Amino acid sequence: MKSVKLKSGSYRVQKQVNGQRLSMTFDHKPTKKEIEDEIAHRLGYYNGKLTFEAAANNYIDARTNILSPSTIKNYRLMIKYFTIGFLNKPIDDIQNNEVQREINNFGKNVSPKTVKNRYALVSSVFAEFRPDYKLDVNLPMQVTKKPYSPKSDEVRMLLDEAEGTKFKTALLLACCSMRRGEICALTMDDVDIQNKIIHVNKDIVISETNEWVIKVPKTEASIRDINVPSEVIDSIIENGLFTGHPNQISKWMRRHQDKLGLPHFSLHKLRHFFVSTAHEKGISDAKIMAAGGWANPNVMIKHYRHAQDAETVTTTVLEDLF
Repeated sequence: MKSVKLKSGSYRVQKQVNGQRLSMTFDHKPTKKEIEDEIAHRLGYYNGKLTFEAAANNYIDARTNILSPSTIKNYRLMIKYFTIGFLNKPIDDIQNNEVQREINNFGKNVSPKTVKNRYALVSSVFAEFRPDYKLDVNLPMQVTKKPYSPKSDEVRMLLDEAEGTKFKTALLLACCSMRRGEICALTMDDVDIQNKIIHVNKDIVISETNEWVIKVPKTEASIRDINVPSEVIDSIIENGLFTGHPNQISKWMRRHQDKLGLPHFSLHKLRHFFVSTAHEKGISDAKIMAAGGWANPNVMIKHYRHAQDAETVTTTVLEDLF
């Protein structure tokens, strides 16, 4: 069992146990006993029965090469918020009222959306390790928040503030529907200057060990070609692509939004701006989805409908999105 030191300083140990591949991360170089204890914990049995924690870890381990690194990391974090008693109890002995109790505890400290995400993990684990048991619990009611879509004058002020920097390129690409991870993973090989096309074919995400890694996009729809206006190509030529840490964009935006007296909105909100602007130009839903890399219309339509209620968004920032 060889431990491999990662760039983050953590150590990773991978081992095949009973045909199952386990991947374990330690914040220090583990001893043989620590590794064996962790394996026993992962495969944890109580009185001959698989505990919920062990079942959840097995469920996650089986998907390390399928799900995105950030999803795996979030799953690992979710497990830590369940009570010790629930984690250590055999999954075959857990009843609906005990799951409901965990849900109620979550609801005291986190949003309804977070509660729903944690319950989704529970239901997935039950579906795999106890498929005949029907879970029946009540989740807190979700409060629908109206998504914020930046106005064109706010975006223009930020673009003017970013003039002559790599941040202008990042902002413009976001206005053309690109996600932060897609922008940060972009290389000049992906830019067709002559035809004004951006080839989106990779993403950068945070891994389970808190490292930024480049990977293929989560969905096939995210792999796409985007026709961009001259302003975007000019910024790439003059300022270059953004090559820094993804969080640098967020920090830069907050700092300059404060300076300009603008409300705080993330780079991702410029995708909302993209949908609003595209709608105002009369572009079809199908073309908006294709340019934005949405696998299904649900999320896109939510912002599309919001745009219909919002203050009219002009096209002063980008003369032509396509």
